Amino acid sequence: MGAPPARPGFKPGDRPGFKPDNQNKSDEQPEATYPDKLLVRFVDVEVQPGFRYEYRITMRMHNPNYGQEKLVVDRDFAKPEFLEGKPVESKATAQFPPEMFWYAADEAALDPGFTPKLKGPVKDRQPGTAQAGADTAPTNAKNKPQEKVAFQIHRWFGEMPSTVAARRDPLAVVNWTLAERLLVGRGEYVGKRVPVQLPEWNEAKNGFALAEDVTAAPAPKKGTAPKAPRPQPAQPQGKTFPVDFRLFTGTGDQPALLVDFDGGHRAELSRSKATVEEDSPVEALVLTSEGTLTVRNSREDNFDSDREERHKAWVNWLSKFKEDTDAGGAPKADQFGIPNGRPTGRPSATPMPPGKPGGPGGRP
Repeated sequence: MGAPPARPGFKPGDRPGFKPDNQNKSDEQPEATYPDKLLVRFVDVEVQPGFRYEYRITMRMHNPNYGQEKLVVDRDFAKPEFLEGKPVESKATAQFPPEMFWYAADEAALDPGFTPKLKGPVKDRQPGTAQAGADTAPTNAKNKPQEKVAFQIHRWFGEMPSTVAARRDPLAVVNWTLAERLLVGRGEYVGKRVPVQLPEWNEAKNGFALAEDVTAAPAPKKGTAPKAPRPQPAQPQGKTFPVDFRLFTGTGDQPALLVDFDGGHRAELSRSKATVEEDSPVEALVLTSEGTLTVRNSREDNFDSDREERHKAWVNWLSKFKEDTDAGGAPKADQFGIPNGRPTGRPSATPMPPGKPGGPGGRP
């Protein structure tokens, strides 16, 4: 008779009770290996806009062996309630972008059509390109040296707290808004509350609508005639809402203040009694909220690329908003190529270059 067929997994000659092939090895488990380092993520919810942060962290965790003396090899492992690792310092600097940028920039000097022209022949009159809230007055009186410095302030808002008593709920702006031109004299704070055109997201309309200050004017006292309204500079038509553009830098509790400035428009009498006028860049000395002094140069700020792009995008946003509103109704979601129907342009995560006040920012 021939040999019986071998069982599956066995070769002829294998003895019963032995594992087939290469399985006849020790059943011992390999020793466990543990990583030297673990990736840990944490969130700092107390950061301030415009600051850089470096971190030194220590991991602290609950001891899973706490109180389990009978289950551990060494009883010392069960004594501490918490376990702490060695301190670790971050190798990179974390940057939280600022939500406000300010410039010694004069839009009226950059744009010849900025200031409204309301006198002269009708054909020469024009409303000007100045947006609502912009100061359109000159920086100096005729044949006089410059008395004020023009500043431009950009401020980012996600949800903006209401600045009027007639409205308590915040405004969903989710964009930059600008004080296009603010005139500041020596010894005056930089920035103020400015009524600007402020598109806000309206959930009921599923689109944007201009925020409006509906606060009623105070009634005149008994026995007094109401005062005639003071003449206002020509501004684009439309609803406006007051925005706080006071310049607070860092953690100070006082707005920045213009100490002095040099340059700008000068007017001097020559020996022949003729008035000689010249213009030069302005250098503004500003006392920040922290009590330090910084200098802004109008030549640099006028042609700062981030400022120009952010200003252009803001003007285009208001113009597009006005066009679509005039066409009927509030602008709808995604009508401007905006993701999810919301304006883009959150502050960029690009670190600010050292020594440059304000630094580059995001743009709409």
